[in-house]
Parts: sequence; C-alpha cells; structure tokens
Amino acid sequence: MKQILLISVLISFSTFSKTVIVTDIDDTVKVSHVRDFTDLILNAYRTSNRFLGMAEILNSIKDDNDAEVFYLTNAPRDLMSWSHTTLLERGNFPSGVIYLRDDISDDQHKVMTLKRIIRDTNPTKMILFGDNGEKDIHYYQAIKEEFQQIDFTIFIRIAYNMDKEHTPIEDQIPFVTPFEVAWSLDKLGLIDNNSINELYKNHAIPFLIEPSTMEVGPLYIPRWLECNGFDISDYLSGSHGLDHHIIRKVSEICKK
Repeated sequence: MKQILLISVLISFSTFSKTVIVTDIDDTVKVSHVRDFTDLILNAYRTSNRFLGMAEILNSIKDDNDAEVFYLTNAPRDLMSWSHTTLLERGNFPSGVIYLRDDISDDQHKVMTLKRIIRDTNPTKMILFGDNGEKDIHYYQAIKEEFQQIDFTIFIRIAYNMDKEHTPIEDQIPFVTPFEVAWSLDKLGLIDNNSINELYKNHAIPFLIEPSTMEVGPLYIPRWLECNGFDISDYLSGSHGLDHHIIRKVSEICKK
C-alpha cells in the first residue's frame, strides 16, 4: 500500500513539475561583443559566431529534464530575426520560440516577455542563461523576486570584467566556459552524467588548444573577452582528468 502511495505521489509530482529554459542570445550563445559598437555591427550577420559547447548544454538540459526552450533577446526583430534564427539552426541549438524586440526603445522587453512565458507555461523550475554585458543580471533577479514560487537557476556568462554593475548577484552562477555550467548542473541534478561525458569528449581538448587570437566563427573564448574577477575554481570540481588544465587556462585568461 505504501509503495502504491509513493508511486502515485511521484507520478503526480512529475505531472505537475515543469522545467522551462530561457536564454539570451548576444554574448550568451552568440559571439557579438555588444559593448563595442564596431564589433557589434560587424558580428550582426555572422551566423557562425556561436559559443562552442552551448548548444550541447542546452540540448542536454532540454532532454534530461523534458524542458521547453525559449530564446529572449533585445535585438530588434526587423534587423536581426534572420541572422539569429539562422545561427541557432546552423549551430544545432534546440528548437524553441525566439522573442526579439519589436520596439527598440522598449527597455522592459525582457522582463515583460519573461512574465508572458511564465504565464503561458506555468513552470515549477526555470533555468535562465544571460551575460554580464548589459542588464540580464538585474532583469533575471527582478523576475526571481517576483515569482518566488518558481525554483530558479540563473547562469551568467562573464564576457566582461566583473565590476560593480556587472557582477552576478548572490545565487546567480557565473561561467566563462560550458564546463562550469555542466559541473553546476550536475551538482543540482539537472544533467545526466552521459551528457557531461559527451561534453568533455567533444570539447575539452578543442578548448585547450584554441588559440587566444580567435574573434569570429565558432569558438570558446573570443580575444576581446575580459573576465577579471571570475574564479573558475569555485565552479569546476577538478574531478575530470582535464579539469586542472581547463582551470589553469581560464585563470590565465581572467587575469589579463
């Protein structure tokens, strides 16, 4: 009888438990360099400028949690719809609705769209990805504080130095590479071990041998990235055979 009751509770929980992934695009999954106007324009229509490893991370979270995926960006719809959609498709990112900004003067686009997604999907868990280039840190924190019934996990790519305005808030998880994301997801029980092993198999060595001069095309760390203040040892366990090499490389980059 107790076993039947336990099974019923588990079935009921899984029925009502829903995970939603929302990710920014520019400087989160796409190499854009939004803080440099010239680079931003030059990178706008480069559809191969993706951060390597992010498609695998998002696909793994989606598959391992039966999650829905949404892409949320402040990029203007009229100008960037084709290039963003093409980059996601060619980069094998998981399928999902893309929300671009209709009114370039609308600085509440992300917050209002996140509220819309929550209203439409009624999630119990949300996994958010952004970067510290603009205001993702504060947009995501505002949503977390408003919807306290939802279990939030917030990842912030450190694409720029962690100064006062661009340092993730407590409980937000900073990252520079997909390896810190995978390790953090593992601790939270949100990714399968097989997914982590595949990530390391496909990306650890290419990451370690990538030259520091890369700026365009699929890459891990663009030459312009500045991550002073980020300590990878807080987010990478060192348990994988190549972790110590990854930690050393990222530490050197973030001390430039």
